[in-house]
Amino acid sequence: MKKLLSLTLIIIMLFSTISINVSASTTPSDWAVNEVNDAKNAGIITNAITKNYQKDITREEFCELVVKLYEKLTNQNATVGTDIFNDTDNQEILKAYNLGIVKGVSSNQFAPYNNITRQEICVMLVRCIDVAIDGADINNFNNNNFVDKNKISDWAIDCVNYAFDNGIMKGVGNNCIDPLGNTTCEQSILLAYRIFANRNNLVVFDDLEEDDLRDLFSVKDKINTSVKEYTNNDGKIDINSLDTVINKVADVSKELKENNEILDYNKDENTVWLKLNSGLQFVYVPEIEGYDLGGNNISIMTYQPFNSDYGTERPGSRDMERGIEATDGSAQNISNKFGKYSFTQNYDDGQVTLDSLKQIGSNQIILWHGHGGYNSSIHSFLGVGEELDETKFLWDPVYYVKNIKYTGDYLSGRIVCLSSGNIGVTSKFFTKYLPQMSNTFVYLGTCESAHDSVLVDSFINKGATTVIGNSATIYTEYNQKMIKSTCDGLMMKNSNSQYNTILEAQNYAKSLHGNTDGSEYSATPVIYGNQSLRLSHEQDNELQDLVGTYKGSYIQNQGETGLTLTVYEENGQYKAIFDFYNLPGKTNAKSGKYYMNVSYDKNTKDYIFKATEWIERPSNYFLVDLRGKLEDGVLSGNSPTKFRITTIDKYISPSVKLNNLIGTYEGSYFAGQGETGLTLTIYEDDGQYKAIFDFYNLPGKTNAKSGSYYMNVSYDELYDTYSFEAYEWIDRPSSYDYINLKGTYNNGVLSGTSPTKFEIYRSR
Repeated sequence: MKKLLSLTLIIIMLFSTISINVSASTTPSDWAVNEVNDAKNAGIITNAITKNYQKDITREEFCELVVKLYEKLTNQNATVGTDIFNDTDNQEILKAYNLGIVKGVSSNQFAPYNNITRQEICVMLVRCIDVAIDGADINNFNNNNFVDKNKISDWAIDCVNYAFDNGIMKGVGNNCIDPLGNTTCEQSILLAYRIFANRNNLVVFDDLEEDDLRDLFSVKDKINTSVKEYTNNDGKIDINSLDTVINKVADVSKELKENNEILDYNKDENTVWLKLNSGLQFVYVPEIEGYDLGGNNISIMTYQPFNSDYGTERPGSRDMERGIEATDGSAQNISNKFGKYSFTQNYDDGQVTLDSLKQIGSNQIILWHGHGGYNSSIHSFLGVGEELDETKFLWDPVYYVKNIKYTGDYLSGRIVCLSSGNIGVTSKFFTKYLPQMSNTFVYLGTCESAHDSVLVDSFINKGATTVIGNSATIYTEYNQKMIKSTCDGLMMKNSNSQYNTILEAQNYAKSLHGNTDGSEYSATPVIYGNQSLRLSHEQDNELQDLVGTYKGSYIQNQGETGLTLTVYEENGQYKAIFDFYNLPGKTNAKSGKYYMNVSYDKNTKDYIFKATEWIERPSNYFLVDLRGKLEDGVLSGNSPTKFRITTIDKYISPSVKLNNLIGTYEGSYFAGQGETGLTLTIYEDDGQYKAIFDFYNLPGKTNAKSGSYYMNVSYDELYDTYSFEAYEWIDRPSSYDYINLKGTYNNGVLSGTSPTKFEIYRSR
């Protein structure tokens, strides 16, 4: 649907025309009474600002007010984000911070009691509109030539222009906007309420229609065709042609705008951004030959949306191999080195979807390598593996419905369309969809991911501990080597026998490969957040890594017995609690516990557990010692006692296990009719995990019929198995009965032998 231009938001600010009584008053001024009452009835008011309507409002008070506005615009409760401030613990401020509506005055200061300035008000209100109203066009403004324009901060200029052009903030006379002036409580209430009351009259973009998508593909065609002569067989251009290509695309964009085929465009050094009449945003991102343009229980996830682009078929190219070493290889090395880390997920090419990005959260290491870019209209963005297939989008209803669920994100600039045919995500996508990211380290190994701090901040604001991004367009080889060597450095110890900090690790990588990539852009990785991050705090003390809780079993006279071993440090000494009990379904053992002293034999690399004192002793039981090795989170040994226990730091809850299983699997199973083709689609439905069992003949075979049915999916923690129980037919062929499945998941493969032999592979 084309842009709705029927009305703009008209909010008359009375800063310069009303005489304000500044004495304390618990009643609003006469001119404000009616609308203040309307705001109260709408729920857009806070108790704090009713104590003195005529005083200037503080940053804290306005923050509380704007959260009320957000909640009323969305009919959703805002959630508290990470507390990074040391001068406030106000929950409403943390909600606004989590939404990306506010930032601090420094990395850890919010200044809650400072009076808020008019430019800060503009920024907070525009950001609120942006995150609360899908399709709101916050780029709908002119570059106004205010007399006091030089007083407006760079970070506020766009929002001030938008607020002025859309009637949110009126000038103070003589073409002045007074960006550093203040606002009273009652004026602020009216600002928030009038936005809410006139929300349907904001300039927004409506749902996409087929013609809008045709326009997108048409524009993409015109742009790509205009520079076809400069691209090689791989679709890449030579660095020496970059300026020519960007200027050529800008010329075509200018012509499209003059012909009313697009709304706007913006040329930056290496990209051209276009906004279509539908609100869709398109970015021309040239691929340059040799460049990448375009706590505990920590899981490591790797994202390589353009893994296939780095193919080894080009003579002398090791791009794909280096990329795998940098991401997957580093992830596996960290997992092998430190018991509390697990390499849980590898996303390549088309697996890097919008949905997969939502798996990013707390207690993770994220290693990302691929294409990205920057344009001042949308800041840094990351290309993902999903493509907009023109034929499917226009003619395949299922494909259309699947993708169109993100309509609001396409029209709000959270998702942009790239010249490669893929889609990209901006900081706004992560601000909306990412959960809290406490104790998470992110390496964004793409071009220009840290051209400025906007994209990086979308992770930091969610609580990420440390984020690394690249300052500019970067050589592929240098980028890949820096990812790998930085990860290598984190697994090394410094002169103080401590594992390197992220800064020390990066300096190590730069000592090998240079401070920059050596190109004309002088691209370099930049660290945001905590530069003192370490993957382990061990100081040449192998017992440090042992601290934690382990579960499993040991063998004694009574037979196999359950065991929980809790290792801890007390006044410089390492101790453990040995807690034993019956395993599920068994009755051979009694329950009890005792203390142990823990030591390490550097020659044999064995951990020694010497029992010392009973805590709870069942009759006829004696103390048992342990001796064994720690490998990949598993403590085990055979003498003097056979035992095997695994750190519960690696424990993953059943719901997470089931969520990680979501996807489509293809392969076969065996039943009375013989080997039969199987597609199993696993999904989550209102908190329950289900699957569709779709069976058919394998190629060249005719032994089976086709059909499908629904299944319930569950996970058995003790045996690490998944069960699929059939419960309802979708399409039942005659004489066929349900088949249930039970099996294990390993590296993208679901398989089992009882009650039914099957083997299926993740396809998407």
